[in-house]
Amino acid sequence: MEHDLRQELLDYVATEYGTKGDHPFKRFSQYTILRHEHNRKWYAALMLVSKDKLGLAGVEAVPLVNLKVKPELALILQGREGIFPAYHMNKENWLSVLLTGVVPLAEIIPLLDDSYLLTR
Repeated sequence: MEHDLRQELLDYVATEYGTKGDHPFKRFSQYTILRHEHNRKWYAALMLVSKDKLGLAGVEAVPLVNLKVKPELALILQGREGIFPAYHMNKENWLSVLLTGVVPLAEIIPLLDDSYLLTR
């Protein structure tokens, strides 16, 4: 399921924004960074992160996407299942959303669109 959500997000941004993800980290080649063409700012980061780094039990890697949000929305959403303070980003302005199916694509897309707008 998670591969499908990741690919669906990549297909969506390619169609909607003309974005092709890049892989700037040699050590983490599976990370895909989504950037604006004009200013090169990130609006999303697709990663594989160990569960324990999110405060979950276990050490297996789970797919997630980091998205920028307004701070007041971050506070509201961080308590929901599958949504966490951002891994390795500013936790006031970014969220990590699991791509395991616990958060439906229909809820992720509006957050992705907001992230795109907030980082323009």
